[in-house]
Amino acid sequence: MKDKLKKAKKKWIAGGVVIYIVYAVAGVTGGVYFSAVPNVSELPQPVSTDERVALVETGEEAWQIRRELITEADETLDISTFAMQGGETVDLFYSLILEAADRGVEVRLLLDGIFHGMRLLDRQIYDVFLSHPNIEVGMYDTLNPLRPWTWNNRMHDKLMIADGKVGLIGGRNVGDKYFNESADTVSYDRELLIIGQDVSANELISDMSHYFDELWSMPYVTRRQDPVPTLTSDWRVRRTSEALRERAEQYHNDSLTLMTEDYWRNKSHAIDSGYFVHNGLERLNKEPAVWHTLLTVLSETEESILIQSPYVIPDAFMSETAGMHAIKTETVTILTNGLRATPNIIAHSGYRNHRDELIESGLNLLEFQKSDRSLHMKSFVKDHEWVGVGSFNIDARSTYLHTESMLVVRSPSLAEEISRMNEERYDSHIHPAESEDPLPDGTDGTQMLKQLIIDALRPLTDLFDSLL
Repeated sequence: MKDKLKKAKKKWIAGGVVIYIVYAVAGVTGGVYFSAVPNVSELPQPVSTDERVALVETGEEAWQIRRELITEADETLDISTFAMQGGETVDLFYSLILEAADRGVEVRLLLDGIFHGMRLLDRQIYDVFLSHPNIEVGMYDTLNPLRPWTWNNRMHDKLMIADGKVGLIGGRNVGDKYFNESADTVSYDRELLIIGQDVSANELISDMSHYFDELWSMPYVTRRQDPVPTLTSDWRVRRTSEALRERAEQYHNDSLTLMTEDYWRNKSHAIDSGYFVHNGLERLNKEPAVWHTLLTVLSETEESILIQSPYVIPDAFMSETAGMHAIKTETVTILTNGLRATPNIIAHSGYRNHRDELIESGLNLLEFQKSDRSLHMKSFVKDHEWVGVGSFNIDARSTYLHTESMLVVRSPSLAEEISRMNEERYDSHIHPAESEDPLPDGTDGTQMLKQLIIDALRPLTDLFDSLL
């Protein structure tokens, strides 16, 4: 009798697991494939501004500008990021935030509710932040196992705004691989620093701040007020706080001189005009404002445009809407990660399904090929004058599932600097994509296995390319 009950129990559990898996898959996919993508109501128009823009290209610059923004903030500091991805810089980032809050800066830290990366030991830091009167932490749409249709509602923006006067936008998460270019694994990225002027309206920074406020105030942002009480919670908060403060003090004592405000102003460029654009904030399919902005930019290209994206996976909606614009493909160059460089096997498998059609379309498709090094920047340079940098990848997730944002400016000197950085830093590892798809020269067994796995996944990723 007991054996029969055990077998029945196992069957009920197995059946429940199967039912839940079906429910979860239906919830995740149904909202994407069975709901329409909203029309774009209005695209932003360029505005004249006296703000200046500086390129943040190297990992060292990227870390130093974060350190400076946090260290030099006087009143407010707004930060949004998709993920904390590990390493010493994450710990230092937390330490600097606490230090800023200690001196009276009001900090709002907004993280994606699923991919935030504050796991295990980082949860103690989360409790420290919650217990501080000057720090608020928001989690954007946390994981709810009973509502799988919300799992695609991810916040992908990477923004920093200090005192409403300086703004940073780009594709970098927080982690050693984005800042330490001598590490075993490196993700090269790109950001723009917007420097406001005291004597005039700062239109672009104001738009970035307004958007952050919108993100922060969404009803699905979870903001706990206090740590979860335990018998040792007060002691743990005190101990972790002390460790963070000691780390910040030691870092300031041991580190090199800050890249000061003068450094960034001296390397900054004038902006003729510009605008800030972001996707809609509704759940399920979002208003694809950034994608339609990019299509408009493509259709207006006269000489050339270089688009850089770590992933290129155009689904049916993207292909259809692109076909509605008069794009001269011979003017278009797309640079993405090749087999050797890609760190994302699933996304690269989706890219392989569209690779030949991209080549045959007449555009110039280039691939970055270097082991343990990958491109993570999301940017374009159009007609040697217009520059766009943000969090937007060329895939369906960025097009209408994620929150995404991009800053677009007309600055010929900035466009020239980006072109020079591409040539100096990446050109030696860039190769034209070829239809026959040979493995790169010098490919070892690890790379061959990588390609076998990617090719094996292609039938599956072809079915779900809107979710990659």
